[in-house]
Amino acid sequence: MDILTRLKDVPLFASLDPPHLEHIAAISGRRRFPQGSFLFREGESDCTLFIVDSGQVALLQPGQLAPREGLDAVRAGGSLGEEALILGDSYGHSAQAVTEVEAIEIAKSAFDQLMRQQPQLRTQLQPSPLVVERLRAPTFSWQDEDELTLLFRKRHWVALAHNLPIPLLMLLGFGVAALLLRQVGLLKSLPGSFLFVSILPAAVTLWLYLDWQNDFYLVTSKRILHEEKVILLYQTWDEAPLNKVTNTTVHRTFAGSMLGYGTLHIQTASLRGSMVLNYLRDPEQVQQVICEYAARLGAARGQDRREDIRSELSRQIDRTPFGQKEALPPAPPPADHSPPQPRQMARLLRLRFKEGNRVIWRQHWVFLIRQSAAPAVLLLLATALIVVTLLNAASSFPFSLFLVSLAVWLGALIWLWWRVVDWGNDIYVVTNQLIIDIKRKPLFVSEKRRQATLDMIENVFLRKEGLLTALLNYGDVVIQTAGLAGEFTFAGVGDPMGVQREIFRRVDNYRALQQRRHGQRDRNELSEWFAVYHELQESHDSPVS
Repeated sequence: MDILTRLKDVPLFASLDPPHLEHIAAISGRRRFPQGSFLFREGESDCTLFIVDSGQVALLQPGQLAPREGLDAVRAGGSLGEEALILGDSYGHSAQAVTEVEAIEIAKSAFDQLMRQQPQLRTQLQPSPLVVERLRAPTFSWQDEDELTLLFRKRHWVALAHNLPIPLLMLLGFGVAALLLRQVGLLKSLPGSFLFVSILPAAVTLWLYLDWQNDFYLVTSKRILHEEKVILLYQTWDEAPLNKVTNTTVHRTFAGSMLGYGTLHIQTASLRGSMVLNYLRDPEQVQQVICEYAARLGAARGQDRREDIRSELSRQIDRTPFGQKEALPPAPPPADHSPPQPRQMARLLRLRFKEGNRVIWRQHWVFLIRQSAAPAVLLLLATALIVVTLLNAASSFPFSLFLVSLAVWLGALIWLWWRVVDWGNDIYVVTNQLIIDIKRKPLFVSEKRRQATLDMIENVFLRKEGLLTALLNYGDVVIQTAGLAGEFTFAGVGDPMGVQREIFRRVDNYRALQQRRHGQRDRNELSEWFAVYHELQESHDSPVS
């Protein structure tokens, strides 16, 4: 079939007018694939769209070694690689020719150049719903550079509808009250009655709408995230790494099946167990994306492991005598477990600072103000009393009053110093290996220290409660661990999202290093097996004297 006719059958190009379709045909080419060959392999970033013109292509999901008969097959007229062409993604699966295949291919470089030359052409394309959602999805400043936004969903409108009876009942109640007040003559004008009845229900309805708009679910190429925010009350930020997902289940009620929403239960290999995404539009689609990318991450880890083994065997065969071990990756530098040494007041009052490989946080200024308010007020009152006493020394103020005021002033000063230093001594620390929570009283009266290694961390989430936390950007970062240390709470820290990001970054780096060390240890052990095999083969082949 000629290229123009075949392009018309592809949903992506079905709405193009003839001139634009000819432009697409001009950048297209034909290519033949023998039976058993691959059009592309999982993880490749060739970014080419293939349209099957004849033959049959099998899709191999991550980790799948051979095609399943009759399943996941693309026949003539089908297309492969739409996400790669439009979004620039690497391929999430492999495509293998079951029979001899002739395909039409469109390279992304030529496609992008055409889009720059013919920008109006882009508006006529009809990408799949998932691709459209990806194009419209927001990108947040806290995402890693290589982290892609896969899905961004707000709760279904039914979640808002479930709360609308509240303002409706208020409207009914105020309506009845307005009728009674008009009968007794307290409400006379219609505009006044209308405002009396509607203003508060309208305000509550607006508050419910904004609250519904603030909650969202986000799936990226690294994590699943749920932000729950109730205006003026609290905010929580919960997430789970995508590579920790073990199982997903969709549950729909009858109403959910009719209106297109449901609940997605996500089981994770973490202490918290599961995430629940309720009132989720098209939950099966979200489930498919999560499972596909989780499998892709697992397959990528397996491929990296195989490449490491291949590289190690090549080194052992070509460069290194059998049995000679390669040095393990260096261990991370030992963490400095000692508390920060007392320094100048500027360091004491900083909310976040670094010492070597440690990042240290204190509670927000709000907590310092709360703790020091009483002694500060007492100090000001004592100071005022001392000034008044000195100015009226020759009058009726006795000298004993001055002494009492001075004693109160000194006591308030010591009390204020104690509160400020006590606030400054309570710190939260993250190193390359540990999380540490230190509570220390001034003058070494007491010290309480809790710590856990980073590999014990299973989940980190944040919460903000109240209007003040939103305005001043502080909150609690809760760290769940699998060890006896239990749960750590970095309470009242400034920029809690930044704290959460830093902990996740340290955990990822620590676990990656541990995996490299374990992998190298396994490869060295494999090298020993080959060394012994080589020795046995040599002894078997050598002539017996």
